[in-house]
Amino acid sequence: MNASPPARPPNSFWWLVVLPTAGVFALGLFAPLGVAVWLLYLLPLLATLRLRSPRAPVLGAAVCTALTVAGFDGFFQQLNPAWEKTLGWTVEELKAKPWLDFVHPDDRAATLRVGEQLGRGEPTRDFENRYRCKDGSHRWLSWNAFPLAGQRMIFAVARDVTARKQAEQALRKSEERLRLSTELARVAVWEYRFATDRMSRSPNHDRLYGLPWQTRWAIDTFLNAIHPEDRALSLATIQKSIAPGGPDEYTFDFRVVHPDQSVHWLLVIGQVVERTGEGQGTVVRGCLMDITERKQIEAKLEHERRFSDTVIDGLPGVFYLVNPQRRLARWNKNFERVTGYSAEELQRLDAAALFAPEDLPGVEANFQKVLHGGEASVEARFQTGAGQCVPYFFTGLPVMLGDTPCMAGVGLDITERKQAEALLAGQKQVLEGIAAGVPLAATLAALVRVIEAQSPGTLGSILLLQPDG
Repeated sequence: MNASPPARPPNSFWWLVVLPTAGVFALGLFAPLGVAVWLLYLLPLLATLRLRSPRAPVLGAAVCTALTVAGFDGFFQQLNPAWEKTLGWTVEELKAKPWLDFVHPDDRAATLRVGEQLGRGEPTRDFENRYRCKDGSHRWLSWNAFPLAGQRMIFAVARDVTARKQAEQALRKSEERLRLSTELARVAVWEYRFATDRMSRSPNHDRLYGLPWQTRWAIDTFLNAIHPEDRALSLATIQKSIAPGGPDEYTFDFRVVHPDQSVHWLLVIGQVVERTGEGQGTVVRGCLMDITERKQIEAKLEHERRFSDTVIDGLPGVFYLVNPQRRLARWNKNFERVTGYSAEELQRLDAAALFAPEDLPGVEANFQKVLHGGEASVEARFQTGAGQCVPYFFTGLPVMLGDTPCMAGVGLDITERKQAEALLAGQKQVLEGIAAGVPLAATLAALVRVIEAQSPGTLGSILLLQPDG
């Protein structure tokens, strides 16, 4: 026995449901009441067709949007299957309780106000509230509802907009974090259009200038807000960037005077994002930062540097700061004068080249001692750029330059002391020779050597004359 082919939906379904539905939806584009008429016509019709054929669709079975008919008594009367898919409740469970029971507590007051509006026969569009799901979560629904006060019925279409609301909430949180971070960092963002001479900007922009919010921000507003001495350079920098062939990015800092007469420093970074066909900049975007504290720190550091330079340059000897690679990190002006080297030459010079070769072992040993945390002093001959060797007494102390151990110290010229020591030694030698009866010629020769030691590079002699001429 052959199986019967599956029964086809009755033709009356297509003629009585599909075509009228399409027509009423077209009407609904212009008259919201068309949707209500469609539902009023469709619900009893579908119930009749379903009795005639179990294969006939129920209310909106193929529609993802949640459709409903509710009464003025606060209960759902008809619901399509999309409700169960959206909220998890069965149609019977949703119809068993007042629809307000499913509304989020925070949204009930607004929902009741919309209900009162519908009760007065006024339709509502795009009303949003949260409905509780069977798993305890909530989903956002957007409603279009049309009342028929005479029948005490409400026809409504609800769309699940949870994903959109979550995206909006994430965007708001991101914007709020950006707002807080920019305000805490005292940074503002802006976009300026030259065609309209107007700037759109973040809410904290004008406060950085010490101004209340300006209704309109134009180029003249900017120029009038900054310090008179900084206007020419600021305008020239902008004009150079927006000119054909100019750089797309620019940056400069300038001063503004707040109403309390305090001076603040601002840094602007701009980028040309649109140009005409000829290359003229038309739209610029950028950010504005308050760098007053940075400028104050820089000024303080510069003051301290000048003070330390004054102290160091006032030292009687040579001052030096040497890193582990034997490069000079800092020195005073006296160092340049004594050695005869320029600042550029000293930056490239190995400090070992500043000492007589015979003295290098002792100098290096004391240098390593200081780098390992000790203190040291040594006498060595300082070798100038001209090749002259001058006796110096050097000291060294360990210091940290950032994370780098270095040696700081002072060198004093001991030429006079060395000469005095040589004179005393020579005098002692001459006296000891006379006391020992050394021949006169030898004693005189020793005296000549003492004299020559006091004046390096000179030769001395003694001429003896007979008394009778």
